[in-house]
Amino acid sequence: MGLSSVGTGAGGGSAGGWTTSGTVQVERSSGGAGTGAGLSDQGAIALSRDGRWLVCTEKAGWHLFDVARGQEIIYEPADGVRSASFHPGGGYFVTVNPDEVVRWPLETGPASNAARVGTPEVLLSSPGSDFHRGTFSQDGRWLALARQNRCLLLDVNAPEHSVEFSKGRQQNFVEVSPDNRWIAASAVGVGVTVWDARDGKFIHSLLPGENAQIAVSPDSRSLATATPRECIVWDTQSWRPLKVWPLALSGGVHVPVAFSPDGQWVAVAATRAEVRLLDTRTGSELATLTPPLPQNLDSLMFSADGRYLAGATFSRVVQLWDLPALRRELAALKLDW
Repeated sequence: MGLSSVGTGAGGGSAGGWTTSGTVQVERSSGGAGTGAGLSDQGAIALSRDGRWLVCTEKAGWHLFDVARGQEIIYEPADGVRSASFHPGGGYFVTVNPDEVVRWPLETGPASNAARVGTPEVLLSSPGSDFHRGTFSQDGRWLALARQNRCLLLDVNAPEHSVEFSKGRQQNFVEVSPDNRWIAASAVGVGVTVWDARDGKFIHSLLPGENAQIAVSPDSRSLATATPRECIVWDTQSWRPLKVWPLALSGGVHVPVAFSPDGQWVAVAATRAEVRLLDTRTGSELATLTPPLPQNLDSLMFSADGRYLAGATFSRVVQLWDLPALRRELAALKLDW
């Protein structure tokens, strides 16, 4: 698994670490020592809460990167990995494959490359479940798992208390509200549904039949949806739209969307390669982020401290923006938002 880096402009970098601030590209190459296999499927990404570590998944395993240095620290072969998620409390992350969820203890030290993965533990084994993705609740108690025909809200500490929801419906994406009261789910051609996190009962539906992705605001008061046609922020009390931004993408793509940790911004894939930062209070567009080598985006996420915005692509590249560094460079040009 190799690395390449670029700056905010047309400048280049060298493999093994990025040399300038701003946009970087972490390239998951199909060759090189330790890869085990080429990347035939797009992967998923996860950022640790402190923004120090980045996990990139692929069908043949997962890779752990030191974000500050832009270097791969660990590669672990594992069959059929579809997604990963760091526990908010630190200490471990989980990987999700079609039949099971695995917990990977992560022991780290002050040195940038001081990371060791402990013995993995199967947190959940459920043959035939066809799990797609998993995301932790903000307090780390729950892990929401999207799967075919039935989704699961897994109590990490007491799996026997887990809650099933969305029975009979396919879901590709799920998120738990930070107050742990409801779960949002979406799937290609299905739209968005909302479920009670206490008992799994249906609450509401939005955009039926649409191809939507979702993001929940940090205060649970808003839900962002993104379709090829538009990005909408909804009030979660009335389920009425608060802000609407038009988009113009082809109907067959899904559109990544993410809230910033303070809830003031929404990041959305405005085109297949560009990301817009939108102000949730005023509705204005703050900036359009375009990497020097555009790639079709599959997902977006902010680090918990708001420093990084990461985008997984359908190719072998992860885009990573250092937002404070980017704003400093723009401020020097009197272009900061």
